[in-house]
Amino acid sequence: MSSKSETVIRIHGAGLQIGREAISVSNDGATVLLDYGVLMTDRKPEFPERVTPSSINAVFLSHAHLDHSGGLPLLYLRGGPPIYTTTLTAKITTLLIEDMLNISRYYVPYEDLELREMLDHVHPITFNQKVHVKGIELEGINAGHIPGSLMAKVRTKNSTILFTGDFNTTDTRLLTGAKVDLSDVDVLIMESTYASTDHPERSQLERDFASKVKEVVEGGGIALVPAFAVGRSQEIVSVLRAQNYDGPIYLDGMAREAAKIMKGFPKYIRNYDEFTKVMKSVRLVKGNRERQRALQKPGVIVSPAGMLRGGAVMFYLEHIIKDHKNGIFLVSFQIPGTPGRVLLDTGKIAVEGKLIDASDMTYFYDFSAHSGRKELLDFVKQLKGGAKVILIHGEPETTKAFQDTLRGMGIDAVAANNGDSFTV
Repeated sequence: MSSKSETVIRIHGAGLQIGREAISVSNDGATVLLDYGVLMTDRKPEFPERVTPSSINAVFLSHAHLDHSGGLPLLYLRGGPPIYTTTLTAKITTLLIEDMLNISRYYVPYEDLELREMLDHVHPITFNQKVHVKGIELEGINAGHIPGSLMAKVRTKNSTILFTGDFNTTDTRLLTGAKVDLSDVDVLIMESTYASTDHPERSQLERDFASKVKEVVEGGGIALVPAFAVGRSQEIVSVLRAQNYDGPIYLDGMAREAAKIMKGFPKYIRNYDEFTKVMKSVRLVKGNRERQRALQKPGVIVSPAGMLRGGAVMFYLEHIIKDHKNGIFLVSFQIPGTPGRVLLDTGKIAVEGKLIDASDMTYFYDFSAHSGRKELLDFVKQLKGGAKVILIHGEPETTKAFQDTLRGMGIDAVAANNGDSFTV
């Protein structure tokens, strides 16, 4: 049995996998839960290791993406602990979970009632704000991942822990990169999504992307950009305008709703005046009639889903796939097994039950909202000697290889598995 002076960290989800993130930190009779997400599969959603709501004194939600937020309503079947997150994250989480319920209601073990109960327990915080939970201090720090995203500095009676959630240290059109003081950190719980990959230099990436889009549109084609609804869609629109693409841009699906929500939170946007100017220049698509209109002439259509797994983008894909002067621009990581990954790997996409070769009209640009290998290494190098690194949220091979890299640098690193516990 642990003494009261010890802090126990337990990995409930995201160990050697990307998805269903959940970590708890306990000290002296108090427990804080960091995220509680879901892993969306073709069969049914998979949730983290079960936690008893009455054993949790507070929840910290890093950001709205379902792999971090989608399990939270399970904790609110009868009351539940307070949730600390930004108001923007709470609003976008609602949008994403409601969509998940509409798509997968048969498989999801909670309903809208539990979502509403969860939202009733939200206690809004913002950047650099501290809250206290029975002797544990939580501080929210800009994570640079999507608008409203936070890291958590967790201070217990005997240690300081930094939980990164998903984070990006590079400035983008939409966000200021994460900057945090690691000098007092004893344990770093860090994502490893891109621990084996260096991202391309951002400004060159933007120029290359915009140049190819212009080429397709000027050639009489439609540039279809499947993109994540939250963050990526709005970033892509901002990039195109910044790179002097002045043609029509259509924004559809949840990306349209997310953009409306973001406009209400200027503090979380890097250049809010520029963002609002860009959004005014975009045509928001509402319904099939406007979708048909968007297909009538050359231009750019930005629409979820980012991995071509359903969503409004499939309507457009069925039309543009017939003419190879059009282009499909993938702008995010494609999870193995998704239609987007199949398209990248084979050049083929299933449309109306038929596999169609689209290799000559498919382009990939790595607009990541995560830190790449170089940024992760630079981040870890800021730790003081003797600090421990717990790696989560990455594919097994990637995370284990990065663990070995860090150990080779003399750093106490571990690729954590689900169910692992660590005592500090």
